[in-house]
Amino acid sequence: VWTTIEPKDGMFSTGGAIALDGNNAIASGVHWDNGQILAILRRYDLSGSWIGTGDGWTMKHTDWTNRDELKTANLSVNALAVDSERNIVAVGTAYIAGEPRMYVARFNSGAGLIWEVLGMVGTEARGVGVLPDGSAYVTGAVRVKKGPDVWDMATWVYSADKVAYGPDIFKDPLDVPPFKR
Repeated sequence: VWTTIEPKDGMFSTGGAIALDGNNAIASGVHWDNGQILAILRRYDLSGSWIGTGDGWTMKHTDWTNRDELKTANLSVNALAVDSERNIVAVGTAYIAGEPRMYVARFNSGAGLIWEVLGMVGTEARGVGVLPDGSAYVTGAVRVKKGPDVWDMATWVYSADKVAYGPDIFKDPLDVPPFKR
């Protein structure tokens, strides 16, 4: 049993999700860095180490993303899953120009980005599960009204090779305009 504390004492950081990968633990969190919220993925070995180990690594979203708009965006990873081939699926929410957008990414076990998806404005991803074939089921929300915001639960499915199915948007039968809550 081990405990680890972020080495940047005094700098805002927090954990978000964890998934097990054989003998390793994959964790997500955020760092606040010069006004930007950076999503962090980190793999710990059995001793709780990620620095200077063969199994441990850490990466921030500005290093892994291939999307220019995410280089300066705020991103948090809210959920993680590891598939049967040890690929990591991370989901969360990016804020670009003040608007939330669902984010889904698949990495190999060494943190190499395989693919990423940035959802439409007004979407959020909050949970993920994977099937043995690598399909990722993502749950979150879709904003259906602004000012005040009204959100409905939504589910998306992505195959291991990024083919999208969905979203399946749940609309509460009691949500009839004017969207009273």
